[in-house]
Amino acid sequence: MIGRPADESKLSREPAQVRRRLRRKHEKFSTDLDIYQDVAYGKRIEEWDLEELARGRPRASNGKFNGKSPAWITPAVQREAKRRLLEHTFGKLAGHVDQAITAMGNLLVSEEVDDKGRPLVDARTKFAAAAFIIEHMLGKPKALIEIGMDETTRSAIASAIILDDGMPQGHMTIEGDFEEAEEDDDEE
Repeated sequence: MIGRPADESKLSREPAQVRRRLRRKHEKFSTDLDIYQDVAYGKRIEEWDLEELARGRPRASNGKFNGKSPAWITPAVQREAKRRLLEHTFGKLAGHVDQAITAMGNLLVSEEVDDKGRPLVDARTKFAAAAFIIEHMLGKPKALIEIGMDETTRSAIASAIILDDGMPQGHMTIEGDFEEAEEDDDEE
């Protein structure tokens, strides 16, 4: 009989065979993943600590990482490691948000001066803090870009355009409305 046995206890527990079944991604993927975790790692991924997740394998019974690193790390280990490491990092950083906001506010309103009468927080730092707050609360402003082209530029672009039939357009001009940038009268 070829195929998967109906009784899952009869499935091969050989790590190489389990990896092959996992790579096929059949409908009973989670069962094979559980088998692989038991056989290859000795404990469930959910029980691993952060260092074990970062290394891609659990500690040995003596608490050290003995032997070589695994040649194949299951996608489940990678997903769980990423999820838990991000969750851990976010949790650690979230505790400092209030202090960060207070520090930035203190930079903006600081009027302290040193022994020579110069401000401890320079104007550039205050401006950077203010710009950061505005950009993150209101978003960055939209930039207006004006492009000016002379006739030489237009004809160069037109000659570089290739039609659907593969032939260049030659000395064709680009049609359309062009607005020339207004020059300041102050330059005279």
